[in-house]
Amino acid sequence: MKSVQNASRIVISFLLAGAIFWATGCGSGGPPPKKDDSRNPASHAQYIKNLTIRTLKKVPNLTKDEAVGLLQNMRAGLAQYEDVPMGEFEATYKEIVAGTEELLELCRQGGDKAQIKSRADALIEKANTLPGELEEETTG
Repeated sequence: MKSVQNASRIVISFLLAGAIFWATGCGSGGPPPKKDDSRNPASHAQYIKNLTIRTLKKVPNLTKDEAVGLLQNMRAGLAQYEDVPMGEFEATYKEIVAGTEELLELCRQGGDKAQIKSRADALIEKANTLPGELEEETTG
């Protein structure tokens, strides 16, 4: 009887160890290693595209103070890429940064909504030339 209990314990121990091994991703069935996109200009360009389009779609419908705050946040997001190699996307990136500055100043001065929308739409069009699909916006 003891040998049956010992055998059962051993089998259960192996099954449990195997389940833990499998659940933690150890072994060949684990998740693939994460891809390092830190030096990939296309990856940076896709982030810039998403940030630009998501932000600028909102700006024309905001109050002056809300638009200024949102554009300042966008400018901070774009600034992360100032010293990052952008490769073939560098000119577009610089145009978006310059356009964001102009739009921010227009909003600070209380420009009319039609003019703000026109400038925002032009920047969205420029951002759409960057690679990658527009990702769905997630809410926290």
